[in-house]
Amino acid sequence: MERSVGPGRKPGYRQPDKEVRHAAPNDSEEESAMPGRDQKRPLFTAVREHLARKRGWFHTPAHGGGRWAGPPGLSEAAWWSQDLTELAGLDSLLQPTGPLAASQDRAAELAGAGYARYLTGGASQGIKAALLAAVGPGDAVLLPRHTHRSVVDGLVLSGAEPVWLEPRMSGPIADGVTADDYLAALATRPFKAVLVTHPTYHGAAIDLVPVVSEAHARGATIIVDEAHGSLFGFSPDLPDSGVAAGADLVIQSWHKGAGALTQAAILFGRPGMVSQQRLDGALRVLSSSSPSYLLLLSLEAAAEQLRESGPEAAGRAIATADQLRNRLASAGFSCYQPGPGFRLDPTKVTVWLPERGEAVARELAQAGLDPEMHGRDWLLFLVSPALEPEEAQRLVMALEVFVPAGLSLPATGTSWPEAVQICRPAEAFHQPWEPVRIEEAAGRTAAETVCPYPPGIPLLVPGERIDPVIQQRLLADAAAGYLPRWVNVVSEKEINEGI
Repeated sequence: MERSVGPGRKPGYRQPDKEVRHAAPNDSEEESAMPGRDQKRPLFTAVREHLARKRGWFHTPAHGGGRWAGPPGLSEAAWWSQDLTELAGLDSLLQPTGPLAASQDRAAELAGAGYARYLTGGASQGIKAALLAAVGPGDAVLLPRHTHRSVVDGLVLSGAEPVWLEPRMSGPIADGVTADDYLAALATRPFKAVLVTHPTYHGAAIDLVPVVSEAHARGATIIVDEAHGSLFGFSPDLPDSGVAAGADLVIQSWHKGAGALTQAAILFGRPGMVSQQRLDGALRVLSSSSPSYLLLLSLEAAAEQLRESGPEAAGRAIATADQLRNRLASAGFSCYQPGPGFRLDPTKVTVWLPERGEAVARELAQAGLDPEMHGRDWLLFLVSPALEPEEAQRLVMALEVFVPAGLSLPATGTSWPEAVQICRPAEAFHQPWEPVRIEEAAGRTAAETVCPYPPGIPLLVPGERIDPVIQQRLLADAAAGYLPRWVNVVSEKEINEGI
């Protein structure tokens, strides 16, 4: 199967002029001092310095520092007083019967869903809960190989068997799996569930309706990872939402696109295929018993903001993104466009910069114009309703300074060979592990997910064999400081005896 050879990085993921050392088992290393910085509050100092140089907001969270969908009534002064817990009259997220239940019902009504569940552990929590509720040990799940790591976590928790679909590629970027690819795979064998990533991090989406219809006709549950599609359904210029397509469970990251605080997400459900009681039980397994009321308040505020002005906000973001693309084209830059069978979410703008992505991302970060993510050959910018047109113009002017003319061309990609799945992810994860250096890992079986983040797309899934080509990729990422120099594998004894 093919895999993207340019996983995304965020500027600042590592310090480019300094070796990054990940602690191996039994390693110890003294913390390095940070001269000239507040030793008591290093994180606060770093955030303050970052905000001081900021000149554009092209990344999550979509509220743009509170400029759009900032929770009404919440301010820095109010954070401490409104950071509450499950007190009398405030309801409980794990078993809501009062104001939280009413708030979730309003969010469901807004989306046209049967029900909604607030998530304080991000969309990752919802995806894991959806799989835990929908499938069990040995159940077959049809899903794309470029899926988010939380999906793999859900496979480990549920014990389900993944049936991977190879993503189509545009250079080094995975477009995803087309509707026709899903339909062809559904005809090959029974599946308990089908998971669709809609859209990808780069904004590639498909027509969900035929996939949902065929899956339901064959008795399969449809789960849609719509983490990056919070505004879907608020403009005809955006792809349709999973809820509108009739999917059973749809998970959105509202901090990514709807203006909520980071880690705030929502799950929309359609009664019928998945027991709500089982889903709620799965959410309780994966939830803190002390959820943040600041996140819950921000979800409610985002829902009301979308209710009042969702179409206008979506239209504003699309217009700004279109202006950005036009200015980039006029300046000689090329942007990513997925291949046939896909539709692009226009609020995701990916600029091609072959072999220059990482260097330009560092330059932009120093200029206060951080992209959402970058790879070796591209930069990804997210356009939210908070972004001002002046910020888009500032970005184009900076790119013209940092990038020599004629270098923004579509990149070509390299495919990876299909990985051999030795056993289900849960089987590998629950066997004894042992750490080995990557140089000695060829032929071994991964015990855990190996995944640079973002975009959170696994290079290795538990139960997959590490072949020499994948080993070389791991070595390259380790040398660049994006991964540790060791990997956890299933013990040789367990493999020899059979798992």
